[in-house]
Amino acid sequence: MLESNLKLLHPFMPFLTEEIWQIIAERTPEEALIIAQWPELKSFNQNAITDFENAIEVISGIRTIRKDKNIPFKDTIELKTINNEKFSTYHDVVIVKLGNLSSLEYISEKVEGALSFRIKSNEYFIPISGAINVEEEIAKLTEELIYIKGFLKSVEAKLSNEKFVNGAPEKVLAIERQKQADALAKIATIEQSLAGLK
Repeated sequence: MLESNLKLLHPFMPFLTEEIWQIIAERTPEEALIIAQWPELKSFNQNAITDFENAIEVISGIRTIRKDKNIPFKDTIELKTINNEKFSTYHDVVIVKLGNLSSLEYISEKVEGALSFRIKSNEYFIPISGAINVEEEIAKLTEELIYIKGFLKSVEAKLSNEKFVNGAPEKVLAIERQKQADALAKIATIEQSLAGLK
């Protein structure tokens, strides 16, 4: 029903848009949308966009660890990083605020006994003193590692099956290869976390 109504409205949409445009603010006839030029593409700072996207990934990594390890957001945590990629520090204040960090420190060596995650080749460490039960975390990560290794084995069995590879559409093969890559990355992350906890 909604779809058919939208089809009926389709020819009138430009007129509705113009009407709304005119109601929002007082406009001269020259400012009408119907005769306006398309916006021109202007230059922009790609580095600023990349820096912000990197900051978003760091915040996401912090929040994922908080969620996975049941660390309440009201509790401040420390974050230490090995900045191999030379990420800009411009957005550090945003990372500290949105990650509820007590400190953000740049270091040169890995932190033992810390939860960790990676973004590109940068490594991030969250020391866990008192935040989680280490033995429970090791057991949980070990169980997850066993599951993912089993999943990887089943994916690799498919990809090593010539009949499957020759008969499957390229899209299906691409999905299976992506599953393999994701599982390998996850295994590396879990093994790194386990090494930090032991």
